[in-house]
Amino acid sequence: MPTNICSFADYELDRTAYQLRRKGRPVQLERIPLEVLFILADRRGQLVTREEILERVWGKGVFLDIDNAINTAVRKIRHALHDDSDSPRFVATVPAKGYRFVAEIRAPKTSRAEQFRALPPSEMVGRERELASLLSGLDEAASRHGRLFLISGEPGVGKTRMADEVAAAADAKRMAVLVGHCSEHDEAVAYLPFVEILEDFIDHESNPDILRAALGDQARELSRLIPKFRNILPELPPPLDLPPAQARRHWFNCFFDFVARIASERSTLMILEDLHWGDDSTLSLLDHLTQRLSDLPLMVIGTYRDAEVDVTHELAKTLEDLLRGRLATRVRLKGLPRDGVAAMLDSLSGKSAPAVVVGEVFAETEGNPFFVEELFRHLEEEDRLYDSAGQFRSKLQIAELDAPPTVRLVVARRLARLSDLTQKMLATAAVIGRFFSFEILQASCDAAADSVLERVEEAEKAGVIFSVAGPKVRFEFSHELIRQAVLAGLSAARRQRLHLEVAEAIERTCAAGSGSTFAGSLDDHITELAHHYAHSANTWQAVKYLHLAGERAAACGAMVEAERQYMTALKLLDELPETPERDRRELALQILLGSAAAAVKGIGAPERERSLLRARDLSRRPGEQSHVFPVLWQLFHFHAQRGELQSAREYAETGIGSGRESVRRGDARGCPNRPRPLSLLPRRLCCLPQAVRARARTGHTFAETLVFGRTRVRHAGRSAKRTR
Repeated sequence: MPTNICSFADYELDRTAYQLRRKGRPVQLERIPLEVLFILADRRGQLVTREEILERVWGKGVFLDIDNAINTAVRKIRHALHDDSDSPRFVATVPAKGYRFVAEIRAPKTSRAEQFRALPPSEMVGRERELASLLSGLDEAASRHGRLFLISGEPGVGKTRMADEVAAAADAKRMAVLVGHCSEHDEAVAYLPFVEILEDFIDHESNPDILRAALGDQARELSRLIPKFRNILPELPPPLDLPPAQARRHWFNCFFDFVARIASERSTLMILEDLHWGDDSTLSLLDHLTQRLSDLPLMVIGTYRDAEVDVTHELAKTLEDLLRGRLATRVRLKGLPRDGVAAMLDSLSGKSAPAVVVGEVFAETEGNPFFVEELFRHLEEEDRLYDSAGQFRSKLQIAELDAPPTVRLVVARRLARLSDLTQKMLATAAVIGRFFSFEILQASCDAAADSVLERVEEAEKAGVIFSVAGPKVRFEFSHELIRQAVLAGLSAARRQRLHLEVAEAIERTCAAGSGSTFAGSLDDHITELAHHYAHSANTWQAVKYLHLAGERAAACGAMVEAERQYMTALKLLDELPETPERDRRELALQILLGSAAAAVKGIGAPERERSLLRARDLSRRPGEQSHVFPVLWQLFHFHAQRGELQSAREYAETGIGSGRESVRRGDARGCPNRPRPLSLLPRRLCCLPQAVRARARTGHTFAETLVFGRTRVRHAGRSAKRTR
């Protein structure tokens, strides 16, 4: 019985994908030769007659020049496999009878490393020293001496490829492999790579009892960012109600305990990709893990682009702290030298490339491995690499052939060979992101499942995307630069339209009762919806989801991300005409932004004052007076903290007057953050401005005065509780 995948030498024959691959990369082979190869491989070592091939490929009763048709198919198979009819390694001819497949077929690997990298690039060359350093880290992790390695370099230089090699070695040592990715979207969820690790862990462990044991007491806190925890474990108590800073550190400790529990059962490798896109919370959690890594059987690898334009302030600070404290080892990758390019071309082609060809490719790519491979594929598909004898041409003359000077142009020309429908599908997929699910893609394309599947298979055969195995099959662009090349070919209006279609598709697919496997998971996609709507023309929906994403980030202590979400939402609101509904939304965001600014930049930060002053003006508009008192109280606290007692006194007096007026009107009852009715407050709170002023006049220091004022407020609140 034939299996879905059979492997021989460095080739794979995949029946499910209907594809021949060499070292993980697709090999171009037409339908009929591929069908013949499937038949021969299924009958490995046995004679397959020419009559049987004719009947199984073309059918009975078909008029055909049998000799020419089968000979052509076998010749194409041998060309694709770089086989020789005189000394065959794969397909041997049985004279006057037929053919026999003679290569040894081995069972395909199904390791964890292959699950997250279904199509690795070509054989890695010229990285022996760097790889040896990383592999030594695996041995140290197995001995409970955890380490952090940071792999850096330009895009396409092989950072991910290097991490994949280490992952394959870790898998061979029976280590657990955890993988997470950062995102370039400003609206990406806080702690994204760690969220991916947790989600992947859940997807691969469907038994609630085992999941409950693995998560331990940390499940309630981890559920802050993974709402699906509560769907699987509905008995979970709610997370602790802590101040943002404490909640953040508690979450850090809970995640560390979770990882430590996994590593204690089996030595573990954790890979965090694209740290140059990491948010402040992700980098802070990485630093927290690294500080406690040395006694764990855990090795962590982080990859990042080291170009100045890619290194953010947060990443620069984290790198400085880690490297200066000798908590991390940096492995910097550069472009391959000329002999490295020669070795790579030999590996890709199976032939020895002439020095002139190596020089041309090296000059065009500057040794960047991704550029080398993409240029090779492009020239091979254009039939410009080999002469009629199947050997390298003596000179490629790349400039004369108008070969693209950058990889984006190379990719664009490769995409042009795909059908129009497939290119449109890839445009939608590129807008969704590097990773995308089939259900969301189908809903976004608004097409039949079979039609979308055909387009996906065409793109997969071309090596543009590949599938990632798991309980829920998803797809990934084979390289981020390929996705960017697709996006670069779209007009701004088209991208805006696609973002809107994707956002609406996510809402439909994830809505409760939709019948999809994503039904009821809308909370898991809030940041994605914020991103897509922010790049569409639906500003109201963008503001709504940015607001929700900010509140979620704040709930887990990621105040930098919360502040950014609120600011983005307010920037979009500026584009809308002033209406009561718009003002109400801005008022809520300004109050939240003030709190986030206080947590990030300090209670007395000017950014907080600007937000509170704007909130004060908005709260005085008709219908919003119930918010006046809490805003004025925050302004009093802001100026008191800065020692500006005169301003603090004025805001306190104004706030008390406003509070009395609210109680008189009955507005306080309708305010979600209403002050206590002033009729229930002790007289000494109403006299707070005068008391603070008196303390200042009698020579007390600012600190003493502020403590006095806070004590009065605290006592007043307790008295109000007793009165009520």
